[in-house]
Amino acid sequence: MRETPKHYELTWILSGLSTDEENKPVNDEVIALLQEKGVLNLSPIFALGKKKLAYPIGQHRHGSYYAVEFDLTPNQLPTINKFLNLNQQLVRFLIVVKQKLSAEEIAKQELSRQKRVRAKEVEKTTKETAKAKEVNKISLEDLDKKLDELLNEDNLNI
Repeated sequence: MRETPKHYELTWILSGLSTDEENKPVNDEVIALLQEKGVLNLSPIFALGKKKLAYPIGQHRHGSYYAVEFDLTPNQLPTINKFLNLNQQLVRFLIVVKQKLSAEEIAKQELSRQKRVRAKEVEKTTKETAKAKEVNKISLEDLDKKLDELLNEDNLNI
């Protein structure tokens, strides 16, 4: 009896000190491993960006996150895990079973993501304008000192 493939997501973290160009050979190595093991429906690599780790892993405090989705029979998963564990350049990796999304669900998630991005942009501009207003404000102490200086100069000129 043949096992049916399941849909998986592999997420891995590389050192945050290296650039995307320096990470490309490692990413290509991970993809080559997956293709060698016969994965089906391999998606392109999603570069999730550089983020601060929740806790230090070895000497790493930041990491570049990458993810890819694929279909694979569960009996082949241990061999992929073994090869990924042997790769010294991966800070961490995680393979999870993932539900396949319909086109409607993907569109809904994308819309939600765009709303979050817009909200962050609005928040950023609000903070920048508030900061600019703060810079233009003069403290009361500075104002009192300046006023005293002006009054003393006026007394001298009379």
